[in-house]
Amino acid sequence: MKQTDIQSQPAVVLMGLGRVGTAAPAVYGPRDRLVIRNHADAILAAGGRLAALVDSSEQRRESAMKKLAVRGGAEVEQVAKISQLRPGCADIVTIATPPQGRLELLSEALDLGPKAVILEKPLTVDLDEAAALLQIAAKARIPLYVCFNRRTDPGMREFTKAVDFTKV
Repeated sequence: MKQTDIQSQPAVVLMGLGRVGTAAPAVYGPRDRLVIRNHADAILAAGGRLAALVDSSEQRRESAMKKLAVRGGAEVEQVAKISQLRPGCADIVTIATPPQGRLELLSEALDLGPKAVILEKPLTVDLDEAAALLQIAAKARIPLYVCFNRRTDPGMREFTKAVDFTKV
């Protein structure tokens, strides 16, 4: 990837610094292709700029900052709650937390004025909450994206070929 001016890179706020947020290491897949398995690495690989890391755990924030230090992580703001960030600091907010409580997190994320919000799968475990999440995003006129990367995983493709889902 070529170097770009830091201000031209989309500013991303990452909420949730557990396994899927920052901790899962990249691995080599088929044909020695690097498989990125966490949001922080995916954001940086796609040319994004981590503007802030949000997690209630100080230990997870410190661990993420150490991991990111080799990639210019010193410029990354770190806070316990998204409400501690200033409006306008994010082009994109990625919510990589467990599905419980997403309604409140989405509302707080929208206060930052992002252009889009990405939610880790599953969207939620409650159908009414799913409808409310979509309604809040639609009212704010903000695209809401849900990660769904496993459908292209070679292992998942083999699994879906091998399983007769009409009998499951």
